[in-house]
Amino acid sequence: MAQEIVEGMLIMKSYATSFKAWNRVYPVPSKISRTDALIPRPEQSSQRTKLIMTYHPHNLVARKIVLNNLSVLQADPDAREVFDEPPLVVYRRAKNIRDMLVRSRISASRLRNHTLQET
Repeated sequence: MAQEIVEGMLIMKSYATSFKAWNRVYPVPSKISRTDALIPRPEQSSQRTKLIMTYHPHNLVARKIVLNNLSVLQADPDAREVFDEPPLVVYRRAKNIRDMLVRSRISASRLRNHTLQET
């Protein structure tokens, strides 16, 4: 597998017209220490409006419709306050038969009662 990757990179390098073109395709990673790379980054809070939909192949069209007609939403002064940036399209997983048959969530009160009975 690794040899195939190396061969592929050599083929790609032969197609590159110059070293600069090669570096545009495969930029050299920045030199960062392992400890710096493992430091967790603070989460960036986004104020973008989220368009949350259950994933289904037919719902992909709805995303295109919203993004293509964003100018209509931004033309309205009231809607412009909500949609000042394009909405962040988020898909949630649809329930499957396992989710319907198995109850895997235990309420906190039931869990607390169960723990107290054991002690």
